[in-house]
Amino acid sequence: MVYFVELNGEILEALNKASIIITDKIFLEGKELIPISILDNMCKINLKNKFCSIDLQYLWFFLDKKYVYRKFSTGWKKYRVSFSSIYIDNSNEIKNIINRAYNLSPNPKTKSFSLLCKKDYVSIRDYITGKNKISLTAFLKSCQLLGFDPWNKLEGVRLYSGSSRRDNFIVFNNNLNAELYYLLNWIKLEGNLCLDRPSISISQHKSESLCFYNLINCFHNIFKISKDSIKLQNFSTRPNISALVISSAPLRQVLCLRYGIALGYKSREVLPNESRSFDREDCLKALSSEMETEGSFSKHRKEKLIYCDVSFSTYSKQYTLFVFNELKNLGYASTFIVSERNRNGMAETEYRVSFWRSRDIQKFAFEILPYFFHIKKTNNLLDVLRQVNYLKIIRVDCTDNVKNLIRKAKDKCGDFRHLTKKLNEEGLIISQKGVGAWIYQSNKVSVFAILKMASLIEKTNYFDYLPNYMAFTLWLHGYVSREKVEELRGKKDSFKHVENLIYSRRDRLTP
Repeated sequence: MVYFVELNGEILEALNKASIIITDKIFLEGKELIPISILDNMCKINLKNKFCSIDLQYLWFFLDKKYVYRKFSTGWKKYRVSFSSIYIDNSNEIKNIINRAYNLSPNPKTKSFSLLCKKDYVSIRDYITGKNKISLTAFLKSCQLLGFDPWNKLEGVRLYSGSSRRDNFIVFNNNLNAELYYLLNWIKLEGNLCLDRPSISISQHKSESLCFYNLINCFHNIFKISKDSIKLQNFSTRPNISALVISSAPLRQVLCLRYGIALGYKSREVLPNESRSFDREDCLKALSSEMETEGSFSKHRKEKLIYCDVSFSTYSKQYTLFVFNELKNLGYASTFIVSERNRNGMAETEYRVSFWRSRDIQKFAFEILPYFFHIKKTNNLLDVLRQVNYLKIIRVDCTDNVKNLIRKAKDKCGDFRHLTKKLNEEGLIISQKGVGAWIYQSNKVSVFAILKMASLIEKTNYFDYLPNYMAFTLWLHGYVSREKVEELRGKKDSFKHVENLIYSRRDRLTP
């Protein structure tokens, strides 16, 4: 999303100092406007010079208290940017960093250091003596002068919205683990950092209470943010949408400066989070947030069965390719699709990754649902997997174990003719030739037939013949308990929230 700022003397002087040539401008009601991307380039150039003032090195510090403009279909709107520096606890280590950076400043030190940090003399003196909390701008500049990574130094440190200890705070977390990854995905794909006030907003359909509850816990667990700072708001203009609003200046500033999430409406070219060497479970947790936000579980009918296509789509090619590779690494046979769309008279390119094989759908449900809280999308999966004839239609490979099961069931019944008759009495429609083909031609075998043959020989462990990922589907059809699914999944109570959904809509589901 493109924002513009009015070109005035201050901005023109800053651009000239960085040797930035203005190549793009528009006129609005007698004002010259330039895209803020030009200022962003200026700040990136200035960031290479450690003796440049801090407000010229970070876009949103530079735009603080300035108006930015954005064009909507209904006309132009302007916003007054609010991005004043937050404050950090003044520990001995941090005080020492400020003091060392101060001593590196050109003479006269107090004047030059205060200009670099954009803070007055008195504040600088109080930082060095440890009297007051330290502004983040002063700390960032000090770390730049000393060649330190500021975010590593802030691990576990309290960040405050103002200089008073009564102000709201968060505890900074620089560990990009799976839970933080999950939260960042939600903010990037379904949220925004407000331009004109220190808050973060995440919107979703008002019925998605589980998603909201999980996000609240994530904010609290990761940043120790007070739950009093988190509110759920409804809007009369959008009656079906609720917004989770987190009022926290330090959190908004961390999300912007540390994790690169820009203020304002999200960009079409949203970028994925930096790569991490996660194990499989952490990858699944990260993937769940991408599917909860921009994922689609669309149902379609083919003959007598409902199928499901699982897909992820955005206007960002880089982000969609990232998810495509995630799915590929997790073993899901996905397809990358590029499509052209016309939206409000504008041609747009959408990127989508999708998979639909029944094996992958069952595996996906088994693996992802412990981390997945989107009610509507979960219900779509349940609608597909709980169909009456689903187990009769889906098939698995005829492995040696399955062949042994068929032989034992045949021996129990006497011959293939009687085994076929027994299976047909149970509701399977198959010929004697078809049953024989399981053995002699290694044709794929109906899951329903395997379950019935296992019952014939009084075998209760179906997973000698079926892959573990089918446990979730078998639970939905009453063949195994939820506890058995969780045992095979290796995560206790991981499907409780799904069980609650099943009970709440049992009248609409098949047994």
